[in-house]
Amino acid sequence: PDIVSETSYSTQVDPSLFEKRFLKRVRDLGEGHFGKVELCRYDPEGDNTGELVAVKSLKPGTGGTHISDLNKEIQILRNLYHDNIVKYKGICAEDGGSGIKLIMEYLPSGSLKEYLPRNVNKINLKQQLQYAIQIAKGMAYLGSCQYVHRDLAARNVLVENEHRVKIGDFGLTKAIETDKEYYTVKDDLDSPVFW
Repeated sequence: PDIVSETSYSTQVDPSLFEKRFLKRVRDLGEGHFGKVELCRYDPEGDNTGELVAVKSLKPGTGGTHISDLNKEIQILRNLYHDNIVKYKGICAEDGGSGIKLIMEYLPSGSLKEYLPRNVNKINLKQQLQYAIQIAKGMAYLGSCQYVHRDLAARNVLVENEHRVKIGDFGLTKAIETDKEYYTVKDDLDSPVFW
């Protein structure tokens, strides 16, 4: 006999699916050309004690290519598990799946680009080297998973606390073909900066 009945399986809640009605917007965290990131509280109890999360979504009217790109970013991030990679929490699908939001852990200290100038007197050279090592470990992990980030910058490194940083924003990340050890840029739209 089947130990897990179909009814008990189908009624289980997927912890990576967030309901829109329980996501309460707190404030904006950042904005790009096609998307935005907001700080939200996921509060199913309605008592303002829910978890703070970062919610990435596309701006209204954004085209199909960008929807596909966000879906690719979700598929990449949901399979990454490393101390120096921002943690995937789940998704929030709206309107029968036509609108989708990426839910990630919220790191209150913000980006390394903002954090370093604010804490210039607290962060010594040794701590800066620790950040560099952690970023290198995160990038090495990405490489071991056959991914290239393609947009590593201080704005895309988030500070968990004064001792740990994490790589975020996987919107331009690409998979490296398994038979190759490198990634070839296909067109000019593929990269944020050309030298």
